[in-house]
Amino acid sequence: MVQVAWAWLLLVVGSFILLTSATIGCGHREIIKRNMSRLLVGTFMWYFWSQCFFGYVENRTGSCLGKAIIRNKIDCNTAGFHWHSFDISGHAFLLVYINLFILEEAKTIDGWEGIRDQIRMEDHHRGEVQNPGETKTPLDSLTPYDMAILKMNYEQFTPYIRCIFCVMTMMSVLSDVMLVCTIIFFHTMPQKVAGGAIAIAIWFLTYRVWFKRDASPGLPGCGLFHYQNMKERTKEVPLRRRSSICKDHRDNLPMFMGMPLYGLKKEKEDKKREEKKKDYEREEERSSMEDYGEGVEGRVPSWTGPHGDSASSRSWRR
Repeated sequence: MVQVAWAWLLLVVGSFILLTSATIGCGHREIIKRNMSRLLVGTFMWYFWSQCFFGYVENRTGSCLGKAIIRNKIDCNTAGFHWHSFDISGHAFLLVYINLFILEEAKTIDGWEGIRDQIRMEDHHRGEVQNPGETKTPLDSLTPYDMAILKMNYEQFTPYIRCIFCVMTMMSVLSDVMLVCTIIFFHTMPQKVAGGAIAIAIWFLTYRVWFKRDASPGLPGCGLFHYQNMKERTKEVPLRRRSSICKDHRDNLPMFMGMPLYGLKKEKEDKKREEKKKDYEREEERSSMEDYGEGVEGRVPSWTGPHGDSASSRSWRR
């Protein structure tokens, strides 16, 4: 099963790269070919190391037990003898490299669901009559034709991409299981370590060094626009994102997706009406209290004595 593992990888991962690159590349053949060329690089690495280099090392470091005059593994085994050599584990190399290859190519799915939101925002910005280019989006450099291809391919290919991603996940788990079996039952420890180390070195030199340069097949997820790591960008400029979605109307109404929220206008008017009513009631209460105070002061009694004179006049006479 390990011998045909690379064929399964070409089928599954190749379909994944084809559909994703056709979407983020808006159907451009140059982008699709560039992304698919990573499969050619991986296939070359697998064939050169496992089919050529490992066999060369085995022949150069081995000897035929029982008949030392034979210098070739095939002739030794054909003659019924055993060829003893340093046999680098091709299974360990292949399984480790397949796992790393799948993990790198699966990174394309990161941020994939956010493309739908970017398409909706770009449609909104392009449909604005006033200041259509006020806010920059990742899709603002696309032509109308590219936007149409992106919408069609995204809606059409996304269900298949999700299914293929699940199959890639199962392949990765199966590779881990077979790698454990290889470690337990086959080859010696130095041979297995050598195979795994070569696979890790190839992965590092390709995906961490070479593919980051311009003259290379490029990293997974490369297309006509950038759609990954958008959460970090949102945290950096939160105010700008909010201003592009929610704006103030000339009547001081908030706007959502370019449309004023008229439902809030009635609430504002009701609040203003209630505030005016409360202010009017407070004014009425204040004025009534003032009138009551003036009436009390005007009605202060001046009582008279038994002889008909007031208390103030009697105190004056004294």
